[in-house]
Amino acid sequence: MNKLHSAIIAAMISLAALADGRVLWVDKAKGWDGAGRGSESSPYRTIQAAVNAAASGDTIKVKPGVYDEGFGSYNVWNNRVLISGKVLRIVSTGGKDVTHITGSGTMRCVCFHGAEGSVVEGFTIRDGVADYVSDNDAVNGSGGGAVGLTADKQYSKAQACVVDCVVSNCVGVRGGAFRSVTAVRCWITENTASNSGAAGRKTDFVNCLVSRNFGPHSCIFDDSKVVNCTVVDNERCARETTSLYNSVVLNNSHDGTNDDNVWAVVTSVSSITNASPFQFIAPLYDDFRVLKWSDTETAGDASLIDSVGVTVPAGVDLHKDLFANSIPASGTIAAGCIQTVVEPQGGAMLFKRGRLYRTLGKMAYGKDLYAFAETYPTQFVVQAVNKGNPAIFSFEVNGADVFPTMDDTICITPPASSGVVCTNDVRNPVTRYYVDPNNGSDAAAGTSAATALKTFQQVNEKVKNSPYTWFVIHAAAGDYREGAVAGDGYAKRACIRGNMRVIGAGADKSVIWGAPDSSTGGMGENGMRCVYSFATSGCIQGFTIRDGYADGSTSGDTAAQRGGGVYVDSSSAYKTSTRILDCVITNCWAYRGGAGYSGSYERCHITDCHGDGGVVRYAYLVSCIVDNLHGSEMANNGNNNQFGRAFNTTFIGRNTSEYVVSRASGTTFTNCIVMTTQELLSGTVGAGSIAWDTPAFTVASGFTLTDPKLADVAGADYRPVYNDRHKVGQADDWSPALGAGVWFDMPGFNVTDFDGKPLNLIAGKPTVGAYQWPFVKVEKPGFRIIFR
Repeated sequence: MNKLHSAIIAAMISLAALADGRVLWVDKAKGWDGAGRGSESSPYRTIQAAVNAAASGDTIKVKPGVYDEGFGSYNVWNNRVLISGKVLRIVSTGGKDVTHITGSGTMRCVCFHGAEGSVVEGFTIRDGVADYVSDNDAVNGSGGGAVGLTADKQYSKAQACVVDCVVSNCVGVRGGAFRSVTAVRCWITENTASNSGAAGRKTDFVNCLVSRNFGPHSCIFDDSKVVNCTVVDNERCARETTSLYNSVVLNNSHDGTNDDNVWAVVTSVSSITNASPFQFIAPLYDDFRVLKWSDTETAGDASLIDSVGVTVPAGVDLHKDLFANSIPASGTIAAGCIQTVVEPQGGAMLFKRGRLYRTLGKMAYGKDLYAFAETYPTQFVVQAVNKGNPAIFSFEVNGADVFPTMDDTICITPPASSGVVCTNDVRNPVTRYYVDPNNGSDAAAGTSAATALKTFQQVNEKVKNSPYTWFVIHAAAGDYREGAVAGDGYAKRACIRGNMRVIGAGADKSVIWGAPDSSTGGMGENGMRCVYSFATSGCIQGFTIRDGYADGSTSGDTAAQRGGGVYVDSSSAYKTSTRILDCVITNCWAYRGGAGYSGSYERCHITDCHGDGGVVRYAYLVSCIVDNLHGSEMANNGNNNQFGRAFNTTFIGRNTSEYVVSRASGTTFTNCIVMTTQELLSGTVGAGSIAWDTPAFTVASGFTLTDPKLADVAGADYRPVYNDRHKVGQADDWSPALGAGVWFDMPGFNVTDFDGKPLNLIAGKPTVGAYQWPFVKVEKPGFRIIFR
């Protein structure tokens, strides 16, 4: 009798045994280990206790939980679950997302010993460690996730099967995740082997995703079969008598012996197609559904699944992909672990990983990460994480610096055409400085929080001779009232020069103070503005900017008259290379641009500012709130032709003496809300915008006259309202702002709403105003439940 026939007979026997066996229950939350346990009402607490009590043919059902207690010892090595001399089926009732088997620094997760035909199904198997001390081929050094052994300590793939599992962060010498088991519909990721086989050694893989595994030799190694698998982003790939069928092998760093496996679709062991790098819809998000028109779409042969010699216990279905979609017994299929084919409606964003990631922790990456837009328009949300070094400098999108929100998150819109790729990178700062108004010293080095400087004046001295260096300045909470940066014609508290990202602790914690002219008590040539910038590419983020004063002279047009809060020095009308992000600008005064002159203001609250020649002038406003102003918003009261660009911004006037919006014919509004203002002149552009409660004015073409139904205008809650009335038999009441905007594409901008959330696209259209997401009220007879 040959080995294959023996395996088939063993599987048939195991099926019969399982059909007649008992069912034992395990529940970490409610169980207890002891005699007489095992029913659903009186379950065991640990899986090992149930295994010890079980007999061949039994099924162990495991309720959700993290199983980090109990163990079985074999060959002087501990295993969280040891199945020895029995045929068992251990299955989670809630699935792998909520049911975990964990190892430890001296414990592997699962050991099958003399357990031919056993199955472990539906778990996350993580943090298992095989003996990592000595580099040898001993039993204890293999399979940190799971190992299969015969009764006499020999490795055998016929031992057992791991099904529908995630296996991650497991460590071994030869075989990090697996050694000598069969893996079906598993995601094997972020495992390590010091010698070989980070994903598996002497292991067969069917319909598996193998990604981001790390080790000096191939991640799949030594007499393994790989069938209908997606093998991506691993250090090394597959070699040493490994056979691949219907598989896609992409973006794996190679070791000189498998160059053809880079960007390849493998139809059979003798047929390798060098493919384009774009085979899946969105590897950036671990979405490996097949991209329409890729080489992968029709590269597979279903008959290979049964003909290549992978044996599994009866009842384990090899003709289901990673998502449990059925695969036919013959005919053309997609290569890889997922059969779903997706036709993109937009282009892709592509991250060049030269600076983005050479490694992420211990995980090695191959080439580039990308994501195609399944629908268009859409936004991708990406977050950069610098361990131990918070705050990146920027994202580079098509050569432009795009600054993230405070948590280093960015919303990126891919191009509309499916044939276009939008390239991106991440810029990490070359140098960091720290400033702290309470605990810092201007005599300190400033290179750490412990050696912080005291004033922005000294930060300016540190950076002024390095205009091409990427700086990140970390500003601690506190009031920045001291120090003055001289030069450039006017005093200022802080200066942004070169390539700088200045990050406060939040607008409620870090405050940059200007000062009035001591002789006038207000505007004047001896006042102090808050922020000045002539940055090549820079931003100031997470501050309250207040009480800044410029000159109030009404004659001429000099730098001294511009920007009491922020002045961006510019020879042209607009200069968006300086970004003012996540700030409150209040009580700032200037003749031209009381709150700000030039620059791009994103997610800012501009309030209680004054400007005879425009509170904000020559500026972009994106997802801002503008209220309680004194004087007009984007232009002066009549004669000059000032310009402004406003997107998804909410303008609220508090009385009819305020000119909240512009008289200037070149000012544009896109997806804006304008309420309770004295005048909105014709000639402005109001694409997708709403005006309401504006007495005695001529409405510009493009504005819609309707109540936007904001939550509480008097209380400064400007979120659109959605009343979910259908629950009480009434018609739903939506704010007309929801989904009423026009789509606009602003490459180089991190377009979010005021709260930093992605745009709320309804049938491809954003919501009008600064807030994209509604204030939800569920009304019921007699009372109201409000979710904030």
